[in-house]
Amino acid sequence: MLAVLLLLTSLSSAGTGDEALWLSAQDKYEKGRYKAAVVDLKGLIEAGISGYESSARLLLAKCYLSLKKLEFAEISAKELIQKFPNSRYEAHGKYVLAQVEFRKKNYFDSAMYLLTCAQITRDNELELLAREKLAGLFEAHLGTRECEEILRWVKLPQIKRELQAVMRGYKPSLKIGLILDLSGRNAVAGQGVLDGLEAAHSHSNVSSSMGLELIVRDSEGQVEEAVKAVRALIHDEEVSVIIGDLSDECTAAIAGVTSETGVPQIVPYIQHADFTDIGQNIFQLMPGAFREGAVCAALLCNEYDSERAAILAPANESGKTRSEGFELLFSSLGGEIDSVQWYYRGATNYKRQLDALKEIGAYALGDTLLTEEEILEFIEWDADKDEEVEEELEAEIDSVLEVSFLDSLLEVYISPINYFDALYVPIQGEEISYLAPQIAASGFHGYIVCSSNCLDQISLEKDWRYYNGIIFPAHFKSPPELQTGSGFMKEYSDYPAPVANQWNIIGWDAFNYLAEVFRGAGYLNAMEISKRLGAISSFDGERISMHFSEEGHVNLSMYVLTFQDGEFHQLRSPEETVSLYK
Repeated sequence: MLAVLLLLTSLSSAGTGDEALWLSAQDKYEKGRYKAAVVDLKGLIEAGISGYESSARLLLAKCYLSLKKLEFAEISAKELIQKFPNSRYEAHGKYVLAQVEFRKKNYFDSAMYLLTCAQITRDNELELLAREKLAGLFEAHLGTRECEEILRWVKLPQIKRELQAVMRGYKPSLKIGLILDLSGRNAVAGQGVLDGLEAAHSHSNVSSSMGLELIVRDSEGQVEEAVKAVRALIHDEEVSVIIGDLSDECTAAIAGVTSETGVPQIVPYIQHADFTDIGQNIFQLMPGAFREGAVCAALLCNEYDSERAAILAPANESGKTRSEGFELLFSSLGGEIDSVQWYYRGATNYKRQLDALKEIGAYALGDTLLTEEEILEFIEWDADKDEEVEEELEAEIDSVLEVSFLDSLLEVYISPINYFDALYVPIQGEEISYLAPQIAASGFHGYIVCSSNCLDQISLEKDWRYYNGIIFPAHFKSPPELQTGSGFMKEYSDYPAPVANQWNIIGWDAFNYLAEVFRGAGYLNAMEISKRLGAISSFDGERISMHFSEEGHVNLSMYVLTFQDGEFHQLRSPEETVSLYK
């Protein structure tokens, strides 16, 4: 028993000592003290029972390589491969041998080691590095006959195509798959995004070891076609990244395929949902409708101390999702949602919904202090109101010293709809031109928060007075007009496309967001692109500002704007919006 305890104690002490020696060797290697690192590494290897032996042999070979002792580096790498065959260290040993042969100017042998390394390694970064070095040898150091000889040993089609491209004088291409609705219900938007993507690609000055090729497929706005397109791009064209689509249904269908295959997908524009939960390799550049509603609720509660709100929303998926986001966060922050009124998309008359809000407000304000007749009078007081009647009413209120509770309510609230201090109205577009005047006529004086979809509809100067003070969440910096002096406009004017619009900029920003991954050196594949995209915490595009959380890859940020006398003014920056509802 004592002997066993002594053995266990000895092994434990040895393990602790090995770890200290390994950490010391690593530290010395990183600081360029290669000779001192060699001493520590030899001690580990000679121990025989060390759990760090394989790592120590690899680092020893790298130390000798750094010391330019090529013979010892070769011996160490071969001993590593011999002692740990078919392990992950075999590929690393082959890479060291490739470096040794390159320094000896044995370029053919170096290329063969690199090819073996690239084809057997399970290390993504090592594979890309070996492929890049191999392409460099094909381009600068090997003759045609030697290249053809090496090609006979290539098993992976992607590597063969890369090397054949180099032999023809081209850069190996990284393929980017674009899936957009180019002939369906969103064809105008799809073509606009495509124009922006192609323009950004043509203007890209990112230096990369690989050429960039765009391959376009039309989803036709149909789920079945979208699935066919993404499968063809991934399996037949072997693209390394997908950009698309523009509708919920097609985007979700594409995401189902990309999440299975590991190919990263960039979603340039979507409003109704967050797709990043489908897979870790999905990157959504605009927040969904639920988050937009939450932004509006946080602004009202945290910044404007709103306590009671009503919702007037379209009875469709977008309106319901925005309303759910608003209601959930508004309630969790202590506010009360007293009424949710729905209307059908395309409605022009909202009297029934506004009357319902006035009635709720009148009964809530009156409570038990007003009679039924007084409550009805309060509801209907402004039914035939004009400026003359309103002036007479105000004069009467001012002249009365002992006012009734009804008169007090009229003086304070003007209209019973002002029982609510905020209206959330996530309307979809042109409805705002009908609804804003009707809200004004109802006598509402509180905060009105609309949808980002309405920005482009505020165009007629005669209606601007109705929009004054309305708050808008916004995806863009400067809606609705483009900034003619921007860098985008100067560059885009050279591109043979129609006059620039917001869809062009969405495509422009989507490509330039992806282009961030090309700024690092080295070859890229789907896995490496996902890794680099995941490391981007923020990106400032031409009009889209992106801020991503650590938990997911959906853009959390929006601008918050308000309208006043024909101009939009920024209330909150994207950074402030992100912190607003965290």
